[in-house]
Amino acid sequence: MIRQGVLPFMLEMTRDTITRHAELALWGEFAVGPGLMKSIDGYLPRPGSGAGYKASEYVFPLLLSLNGRGRRLKNTREIRGDEGLRAVLAVEMSISLL
Repeated sequence: MIRQGVLPFMLEMTRDTITRHAELALWGEFAVGPGLMKSIDGYLPRPGSGAGYKASEYVFPLLLSLNGRGRRLKNTREIRGDEGLRAVLAVEMSISLL
């Protein structure tokens, strides 16, 4: 237990998955709910091979990155690798693109 100081709260360990990008969960739900992912996959070309990725797997992390004020490709990689955000949104984002 950590000794309590001036502030009235205590810290403790957790094994829960936590995300740095919690504000993007709302944007993600807004995009997934009305079927934006299906629309992206419907309008953009399909993968040319069986090992290809859907267009939404590329576009969705980019949209989240831009809404999260990301300015570099590194920000998109962080969002793709964020296990907590992927768990909340329950959306496939191609992690192998990291």
